[in-house]
Amino acid sequence: MNLILSPSPLQLRLYGFSGLASNNDESAKAMALSHRVWEYLRNKGIKNKGKNIWVYDADHFVFAGVELEADTPVVDTLEEYAVCLDKYVRYKHIGPYAMIQKKGKEMRQELINRGYSILFPYLEIYGHPTIDENQLETDLIMAIR
Repeated sequence: MNLILSPSPLQLRLYGFSGLASNNDESAKAMALSHRVWEYLRNKGIKNKGKNIWVYDADHFVFAGVELEADTPVVDTLEEYAVCLDKYVRYKHIGPYAMIQKKGKEMRQELINRGYSILFPYLEIYGHPTIDENQLETDLIMAIR
């Protein structure tokens, strides 16, 4: 597994919606929130960078959002969420979304085997969609210590 230890902090300012996952099903909650975000963005014509960003935090908190384009005014209806990771590892998953959970578990285990502590939040950054699911790109990002 090609894990990349980032040389610099990650800072993102996201806009979207949040919620608590029920029945420990964070990905289902993130998907529902993401649909809500994209519907809102389309209806309002809000310019963004085009990538879904899902944030999984402690106590089943989930945030789904996007980065807005630099010239886009902040919209009051959307929640703002700041991500600041001092030290993190990135893994680029190329393939079906159905494999992300498995790859995330493998990533977590490899980091533990290397002696890292894994912290919240955990992020999934979904690249632009493509017809061939084997070419889908998703960055998995884990905060570490």
